[in-house]
Amino acid sequence: MCVDCEPIAKASSAIIQYNRRLETRARPLSAALSAWLMRYATAQMRDVRRKLKVGGYAALRSEYVRKNISPSDITRIEDDLLKMLIRHGMAQAKEGGQESVRGTGERWIVKPTLLEEIARAKETKVKLVMAQNKQDVRDSIKRIVGDAMKETPQPTVTELGRRIARQWFGPAGKAPSGRSTAETNEHLFSFTRAHTIARNEVGQSRAIGQAQAYSEVGIEMVGWLSYTNDGRSGKRMHWKMNDHDPISVADMNGRDRSKWFKLPNGERAPYPKWMGLSAFNVIN
Repeated sequence: MCVDCEPIAKASSAIIQYNRRLETRARPLSAALSAWLMRYATAQMRDVRRKLKVGGYAALRSEYVRKNISPSDITRIEDDLLKMLIRHGMAQAKEGGQESVRGTGERWIVKPTLLEEIARAKETKVKLVMAQNKQDVRDSIKRIVGDAMKETPQPTVTELGRRIARQWFGPAGKAPSGRSTAETNEHLFSFTRAHTIARNEVGQSRAIGQAQAYSEVGIEMVGWLSYTNDGRSGKRMHWKMNDHDPISVADMNGRDRSKWFKLPNGERAPYPKWMGLSAFNVIN
């Protein structure tokens, strides 16, 4: 008789349900992110069309791909993204904190320090997303223009613009209203990519709320729980963390990383989905 089977089964079921809830909560943010990515791409396309009209694809190749992309409304776009991520992040952090203290009978209140922490984390996220978007756009244009320069006869500026637009927006030439277009056609700013970002943002925001709540209601020790068959851990082998010794909540909130959890790849983290972890350890 397996004396540990029942608690293991309960833990596994709880994590499966948690993952399902996480997917559901990520959908509104995924849709908002997808719409934001398309606004960003539209701003980029205006800049590309201007360069194509003025100097053709030879000028675009020599000038555009070497410089940072800086459309006139880039600041507004970054602000919109930051506000959106903070708005969703606060809701998920509050939810995660309240869920963590539910069994203690305590009432958890979102404090200003939590808002500051989330704002700092989201600012970093915006910088990373924008930097990756700019790199993706540069690489995309460089590849498309480079291929066009090798063709005989060389495509017209209009054709080149059509190819760039198709790469960014997908064959339909517009933002997908549902998941089918994004999942069946590969393009630079897809709903699938937005969903990945959203799912990570939801999970990380909940983790911040949980970590704050643990320290405020007097919980002293925390352990790491990872489901072995959720299909997400892969080479990260997070299931090995189930055998890791618990750490104190004081150490979890402290600056001494040597007292944090040590992951299989050697990274240190105060809790799962910590925003300071590399993408390898937090995506999905």
